[in-house]
Amino acid sequence: MKTLIAASIAALSLAACASAPTPQEARNAYSEGYTERALSANRYLVEYRMDGSDYQRAYDLALWRAAQLTVQHGYSSFEIVSRDSDTDIGARPTTTFSTQHGVAYERSCSLVGCSTRARPVTWNEVEFKTDGRRPSRIVSLEVLMTANSPSSSPNHYDASAILANARS
Repeated sequence: MKTLIAASIAALSLAACASAPTPQEARNAYSEGYTERALSANRYLVEYRMDGSDYQRAYDLALWRAAQLTVQHGYSSFEIVSRDSDTDIGARPTTTFSTQHGVAYERSCSLVGCSTRARPVTWNEVEFKTDGRRPSRIVSLEVLMTANSPSSSPNHYDASAILANARS
């Protein structure tokens, strides 16, 4: 019963975010989306990175991806063995200091004529940059896939039910 309630809550959370992006594979280590790594034949680490700091949306999308993986590998349910959440602060500022040397030309004119004079000059430059990244939330789920029916554990989910409810 607890599993059905937990699956329903997760599915409703996903359905409530109809405008939320569907799980997408991350293009690189800093882009929004999921990554997955097999730890064994039926155990995976699923991570979802989402711009901003909305833990629940990132968790729901990681849960959805875990359900997709479970079905793709021929299992019917999965248990979350461990979960973790982190916030990446995003932009990494860099500062560059430099000293430049050059020549300044001065032209002066009088009644007698004009003259041009060159003199050495030195100036300092300071440049501030960021790498353009925004803060993001990272949710990590270690899941154990199984063919058994979901147990009464609140961490055990029916993969098909999550996917069916998320589509509606």
